[in-house]
Amino acid sequence: MKTHKSKISVSGILKASNRRNVIAKGLIETGNDNWLMVRKESDNAIIAISKYCRVKDVSFTSNGREKFTILDWPNKNVVASVTALPDSRSRFSNVQYNVGAVLTFDYKTKKLTVNPGGIVVNAGFDSNNKLKNGEYLIFQADFPHEFGDSYMHLSSYSKTWFFIKDDDNLNRYLHIGSMSLGCLTIGVNGSDSDRRRWNDIAPLLLTQRIAQNDSYIGKLIVKGA
Repeated sequence: MKTHKSKISVSGILKASNRRNVIAKGLIETGNDNWLMVRKESDNAIIAISKYCRVKDVSFTSNGREKFTILDWPNKNVVASVTALPDSRSRFSNVQYNVGAVLTFDYKTKKLTVNPGGIVVNAGFDSNNKLKNGEYLIFQADFPHEFGDSYMHLSSYSKTWFFIKDDDNLNRYLHIGSMSLGCLTIGVNGSDSDRRRWNDIAPLLLTQRIAQNDSYIGKLIVKGA
């Protein structure tokens, strides 16, 4: 089976000398699903931004809204606003970000290991739509995925999915669930205890940004196929 490769090195992401905490303004106050619906200033369209989405130029308007510029994919440089909190607190605060995560999935053990952190969970791909061995970049969370709603009792991040940059056009994501149609699904080959670990994994991934291209939060290594 041909192996897929990407240009950003795994060793560079996890190398101790490269690890560093960078403080930036990020979204803290969200809805119960860790997403916030905001309004674009350009055309009044409603879009969603995830918890820990980075922003700049935060200000309060005279009509009771909090205005800001989004710094993260897929809405980078979009100016947006949201109804201000009633107690005048900002929805944004300083957040620590680091330079990326490395996730390793092994077909032989059916386990996914997440670093930094050393978190190990049972996971899997659809056996009829396997992702080939290789290294794949992982995008930031793009929008709230409603298929995750049925797992909200296990994790408030269940609608937070991360797109895997593959080359087979199957729209593969990393997420929790009980089945896979091509995605890497935490809980396949496992149980609710694995799915609950999404409460640890998702916030970790949401606060990672690869230095060479901050649209990505890390890399996925697939092996054992």
